[in-house]
Amino acid sequence: SKMDGKSKVTFELIPHTGETKTGTGAGDDGPVDAVYKALKSITRADVQLEKYSIEAITDGSSAEGKVFIELKIDGTPFHGYGTHTDVVVASTLAYLDALNDMESKSRGWLLSQEGDL
Repeated sequence: SKMDGKSKVTFELIPHTGETKTGTGAGDDGPVDAVYKALKSITRADVQLEKYSIEAITDGSSAEGKVFIELKIDGTPFHGYGTHTDVVVASTLAYLDALNDMESKSRGWLLSQEGDL
């Protein structure tokens, strides 16, 4: 949705802990920015987007796009990929893929119910 000219999004994730985590983001740079800010707000870490790229993997008006991202936490890179005909959905899938990578390697620390978000 839009609010004051900014894209706005709210996410609910249910990590392995079973506790629902909610994040909201407003993007100055469009809907992908809003999605990434909302997902970042759910984690307990300072997640930095280092790389973002998109390429068409099929042709035509309903072409699928593939998004690649690199997120960094404490200097460690984590990668995510997402494909979809909607660039916002592909970007969301890529970010979630990278979060899953971080979450599995951190043994649940990023989305745990302990501590402050």
